[in-house]
Amino acid sequence: MDAHVSDEAARSEAPKVIAAIEQGPEVQKVLRLNIVTIAPGRLLVAGEVSVPLDKPLSSIARDLDVVEGRLRHEVPAVQEMFLSARVYSDPDQAEPPTEAFVVRSSD
Repeated sequence: MDAHVSDEAARSEAPKVIAAIEQGPEVQKVLRLNIVTIAPGRLLVAGEVSVPLDKPLSSIARDLDVVEGRLRHEVPAVQEMFLSARVYSDPDQAEPPTEAFVVRSSD
């Protein structure tokens, strides 16, 4: 994981932020994370998380809402947040499935 924090206040909250994002079944792991102090006691979190190949787009949107709610509950200092999802494909897999390249809709 690639993580950047702006200062000591953000650094001290980083483990809690990561745990809150990864503790549920909604995402596989945090890929990138930026935590920035925007005011005393107020953090901005921006990052990218991995999601399974077989998850429909509508489900991913709902799951990100769940993750954001959990993060706000677990780390009240997080005031602003921007999370995006990336479909994760194991680079060591010889022949990845089509879903590794095509995002399914809920049609």
